[in-house]
Amino acid sequence: VHMASLNPARALGQSGRLGSIEEGKQADLIAIDDEFNVVFTMVGGKIVCLEQKEF
Repeated sequence: VHMASLNPARALGQSGRLGSIEEGKQADLIAIDDEFNVVFTMVGGKIVCLEQKEF
């Protein structure tokens, strides 16, 4: 996680507002299940895409 989020934010001098999930920080993220399927996508603190699973 550090390699993909915190380290790039530090390299850009933005670790105060990006790079980790903390209150007050900006973050876009995805949630995945145990099989690495995307469950939802969140942008600006709001869910923008809820994946539909086919059974």
